[in-house]
Amino acid sequence: MRARIPKGATDGQQLKLRGKGVPHLNEHGKGDLIVEIRVSTPGKLTKTQRELLKQLGETMTVENTPTSRGLFSKVKDIFS
Repeated sequence: MRARIPKGATDGQQLKLRGKGVPHLNEHGKGDLIVEIRVSTPGKLTKTQRELLKQLGETMTVENTPTSRGLFSKVKDIFS
C-alpha cells in the first residue's frame, strides 16, 4: 500500500487513511489507518554533501523553520 505524503509534511504529523485499517469485527468494511510521519536527518555528512545542502537551502523560497512543540505533545512523549 502507498500513501501520498502532502507537501510540507512535518515530523510527527499524522495522516488518516480512510478504510485502510483493521477490518471491523462482525461488520463489513475496514477502519481507518493512522500513519505518523517520522523524518530523520543524517548525523554525519561529507564536505560535498554539506555544500549540496547549502546550495539547496539557498534556492528554497519557503521559510523552513521548525515549529515549536506544545506542552501536550511533550507530556504525551514522556508517557509513550
